[in-house]
Amino acid sequence: MSIYYFENENGTFFSEDGKRRFIRLSGKDAYDYMRENKTGDSYFVQTITDDTEDGEKVFVEVPKSSVSVYRGGTYHAQYLSKMRKKKHYRIVSLYHPTEESDGTAVMDKYGDDGHSVEDAVIREINLEILRRALKSLTDDELKIVRSLYLSDNPISERQLSRIMNIPVTTLDYRKKQVLKKLRNFFEKN
Repeated sequence: MSIYYFENENGTFFSEDGKRRFIRLSGKDAYDYMRENKTGDSYFVQTITDDTEDGEKVFVEVPKSSVSVYRGGTYHAQYLSKMRKKKHYRIVSLYHPTEESDGTAVMDKYGDDGHSVEDAVIREINLEILRRALKSLTDDELKIVRSLYLSDNPISERQLSRIMNIPVTTLDYRKKQVLKKLRNFFEKN
């Protein structure tokens, strides 16, 4: 026998986010409720759960707008399952971190803003080159780059020259040398 969770403002079961309430019905009660209270635009998705007895199927009512999202996730899960059976394939997910990564998923870093995966990979490579380039700088060079470019509140060359107690022309020369050094680092890689 199947179990159905119908969205109902008087329900005693809540969605995970606590915004929707459900009632739980099965058998003839579910059929009668559906016939009396629903207009035919109800959509149900089968959940994957081990909480039922005798392999009962559990269905949850979802808004029409969520059906395509759920189906897309289901199709994606089926595809991944099929690929895992073929041992020579390695699954790399944009949504979940891999063992080699820092724990941040690619999609967390770049979101779904219309950029391609290739753009995301190129950006990640450039960021890694930039990290290595910044590690190669001396403390004074790094101070110049951070103060003028990488700070949340960048300061002017004039302000930095006062802080470092050097003439503005000297600071400008050093800045150009640092930028040249960084540019050369990218050209090599």
